[in-house]
Amino acid sequence: VCAQLQIRKKPDLSIIPASGTICAYDSILLSANNNYSFYSWYEDVGTNCIAGNYINSGNTIKVAPLTTTTYTLIADSLGCKDTACVTITVNPKPVITVSATPSTICQGASSTLSYTSTVAITSQQWYVSNAGCTSFTAIAGATGTTTVVTPNATTTYAVIGTTAGGCIEIGSATGRERA
Repeated sequence: VCAQLQIRKKPDLSIIPASGTICAYDSILLSANNNYSFYSWYEDVGTNCIAGNYINSGNTIKVAPLTTTTYTLIADSLGCKDTACVTITVNPKPVITVSATPSTICQGASSTLSYTSTVAITSQQWYVSNAGCTSFTAIAGATGTTTVVTPNATTTYAVIGTTAGGCIEIGSATGRERA
């Protein structure tokens, strides 16, 4: 008497990208490397690669964690399962507050622009901006933490700051001319 045992290939699973770094409030697309019958994505607590909270099925998901998070993917191919994990590192996004001192000046006078940030800024550039902060013209040489301006009319200024983690944010202030 003979018995034949059928062997099914275990999925060779990985997640693309294999790791990732984003800024808080940004998102990243995670994909399985192959097509299998069934996928389950889990958001882990910590970075231990232990399936935590079920979040989705399918071979691709878009995630936007606010803190560093590990995602576990379990694939099933005809009853054979494999697991892969990826940790997404989340860098804090700065909140930048700009001030002009003084904020109201007489024509021909100067004002000093400065900013504070909730996260250390490693590089910055100052700009003249429209009131809605949707278009910018760089102020030549204005790459320090403060800059002195002498506007001829009420003007909106912005600073775009970048953190060591690559997170970028805009802060703005409007300087007014005294009538």
